[in-house]
Amino acid sequence: MDRPQPPPSALDLWQRRPVTLLTFAANLRLGGTQPVGFHAVNIALHLANTALVYLLIRRPGVEGRPPARPRTAAAGAAVFLLHPHRPTP
Repeated sequence: MDRPQPPPSALDLWQRRPVTLLTFAANLRLGGTQPVGFHAVNIALHLANTALVYLLIRRPGVEGRPPARPRTAAAGAAVFLLHPHRPTP
C-alpha cells in the first residue's frame, strides 16, 4: 500500500501551474473572494483562447496550402469553446 503524500508546498504549486496562480492572485485582487469575479475572468480567458484557436486554424497551411475556410475554422473553434476538458495532473 502506498504511503500518503504530504500536501504540496507553495513553491511546488508555483513551479507546476504559475499561470493559474497568477490568475488566482489577479482575481483575488480585483474581485475579492466573490465567485462572480472568478467566473468572469475564466470566461474571458476561455473566449480569448477560442479566438486564438480560430486564428490558428485559419492560418495558411504548410508547403503553400491555402488557409482553412472561415466556416471550418469557426466549427473547430466552436468545438474548443463548448467541449468540457480539463486534464488532471
